[in-house]
Amino acid sequence: RLQELHLQENSIELLEDQALAGLSSLALLDLSRNQLGTISREALQPLASLQVLRLTENPWRCDCALHWLGAWIKEGGQRLLSSRDKKITCAEPPRLALQSLLDIAGSSLICIPPSVHVEPLEATASLGE
Repeated sequence: RLQELHLQENSIELLEDQALAGLSSLALLDLSRNQLGTISREALQPLASLQVLRLTENPWRCDCALHWLGAWIKEGGQRLLSSRDKKITCAEPPRLALQSLLDIAGSSLICIPPSVHVEPLEATASLGE
């Protein structure tokens, strides 16, 4: 049974919800130094035996989708993180950049819908083209 999974420094951008399914005996998961912007609760749910979780040095997007992680760490998940691993630093949005997820009030972790700006497009055509 797999007990440790070291995935650090792999440029991982996305962890699908079912990516870790079947790894209930996993004790250590290292996802540090990747390109993760978010992670879902569902992705970590299969890890019933997890004892060490490393998430540092990722460009975290601290918004409503990551609210659960901050709350989970504060409510007991911190037992999985060393003092160094608790430094989950936000890269986005700009107003929260370089702040620790654990220092941000849950009410500040909001999702702003994307805005779409369409510029008028002009085209000139001549007969026969």
